[in-house]
Amino acid sequence: MFVDRHLDWASAYARRCHAGDLSEDVAQEAIMKLLARPPFDPRYSSIRPYLRVVIRKKSLSARFRKRLEPLSREARLVDPRTSPSQAVARAKQLSAANKAIARLPTPQRLVVRRRAEGLSYGEIARLTGRTEASERALHQRALTKLRRQLRRFLPP
Repeated sequence: MFVDRHLDWASAYARRCHAGDLSEDVAQEAIMKLLARPPFDPRYSSIRPYLRVVIRKKSLSARFRKRLEPLSREARLVDPRTSPSQAVARAKQLSAANKAIARLPTPQRLVVRRRAEGLSYGEIARLTGRTEASERALHQRALTKLRRQLRRFLPP
């Protein structure tokens, strides 16, 4: 009864917190946390303010943990009518891009991945404890290195 009453609201709030396809999981985890260890804070006369805090934190944590998987040759990024030689060339490009990203220093690699996941510079800054400007600079330096390493694949 309690879960039924709050799960839809919690899922909707998780979507507003940009949990994306993880919103249902985030909502369920928040409610499970509430059931396992109810808050003893007198500020919470209603349970929803507590759930808001938990869902916000769990959404941010879920986005932080979600990693991009390396692109594989099986990825359907090319038109099925592509010739075998074009498919081989595309596979070489993907392999080179994955290797170039892996060679980046850890802070730059993480900011590139988080930006690819859709996080803003402000969200990344909150996760890492750095300023938004430093995250932006790290991202720009990483893109410059990637362009330099992958210039043979880029159009002139």
